Amino acid sequence: MALCKDNAVTTLNGLGFDVVRFPRPDIAPLDILIKESGSFKRLAPLKSLWLSTEPYPGITEHPVPNLNTIQSSELRGALGIGAIVDIFAKAEIGAAAKRMKSARLIVLEPKIRSCNQSDLENFVTKGDINLNQVASRHLIEEQTNAYVITEVIASSKLKIIVGGETAAEAKVSAADISGAISANVQAGTTRCVENEISYEREDPVVFGFVSAEMIYDGKWLVELPKKPGGAFLGRGAPPVVRAPNIRLILPDVE
Repeated sequence: MALCKDNAVTTLNGLGFDVVRFPRPDIAPLDILIKESGSFKRLAPLKSLWLSTEPYPGITEHPVPNLNTIQSSELRGALGIGAIVDIFAKAEIGAAAKRMKSARLIVLEPKIRSCNQSDLENFVTKGDINLNQVASRHLIEEQTNAYVITEVIASSKLKIIVGGETAAEAKVSAADISGAISANVQAGTTRCVENEISYEREDPVVFGFVSAEMIYDGKWLVELPKKPGGAFLGRGAPPVVRAPNIRLILPDVE
């Protein structure tokens, strides 16, 4: 497996976030993750699996301090380029786009959505599993571990920088990709200028997350979040891109 350094991965890991391989809008604070046979999977929101005497934790949103953009390295090859295009839409790109030589993703105006750790711990500790929910069985199986997402980092404004053999070729490839995205995306606006594609949508897509383990020791407890790199969420092969000395978390689209 080829590994390479990536600026976006380094930035997100440095902020304490694990990295989503195919960013998507349906990952949120208070989602439950299950680890089974070494694989991490998103199960369901906590509120659907838990009964408690405490109020359900609220979620707040705020900008990322001193960070206006998150930029990936220039990715080459079909796998890296395809992963970036898939962030925008499962689009069938044309012959011109298939000739592009590289792609770089820029996340604009990222925001953090998070829950209060104390509120989360109170809700979990003063409650228990909702056994009326079939999916709750995963929380009581000995071979599984449960985690809860405490924070996500997301954005509704994305940009792709397309590279080609020449500036003219890059421009044509960008126009091809932009057209494919526009044809496949219902909620959002796409704009192409030269070799840059800008995309803005109503529902922000999540690029990174923080999670904390839920443990049972006579009662349910929530640990503090650990250093990023300790979880792998979703199906599929291990990640292709890593930051130096840090395991990269790259969930697959379900």
